[in-house]
Amino acid sequence: FMGQFYRCNDDSVANRSECVGMFKDLDNLGGYISVQRQWSNPVLHFDSLPDAMMALFGIQTGDDWTSSMFNGMDINGIDNQPKRDAAPWLSIYFIIYMLFGVMMWVNLLVSVVCDFYSQAAEAQMAATGQRLFETEDQAKWRQALQIKMESMGMIDKIDEMEGLPTSGIRKSLIKLLQRE
Repeated sequence: FMGQFYRCNDDSVANRSECVGMFKDLDNLGGYISVQRQWSNPVLHFDSLPDAMMALFGIQTGDDWTSSMFNGMDINGIDNQPKRDAAPWLSIYFIIYMLFGVMMWVNLLVSVVCDFYSQAAEAQMAATGQRLFETEDQAKWRQALQIKMESMGMIDKIDEMEGLPTSGIRKSLIKLLQRE
């Protein structure tokens, strides 16, 4: 894409060498004004590594990524005025990059939140001996259930059974549901 996103502000020119002088353009009131032709690049482009990284970051975050996709679909070669949908197959690149980029950011966000919660829970348990976000009433309830299950012999019986999970939610559910 390097150098192929440039365009003239006058759509009637075919390439960079024709993008000189003045042309008549419509103003906001419906009249015509004389405007200097300019060969310019959009804000998000791929002409250098830092600019390409910014463009790809903009696409990943969803920040006007469709404009970059449409600019990519319109490329018509270096120093040529873009033509609408000259390369429509390039949209596949932008769509796939957008989908995988979003998945990467969501995965990163979830992993950071989970890691922070895990660290906070370990620190809380080490400092107070209490689980994170567990109130005193909830701790009493958990202890009462544990005592009841121990008195019914449920914990010992489940630990002796083979093929059952040794930790986690599945073991807790099995212990809770096991009855004689």
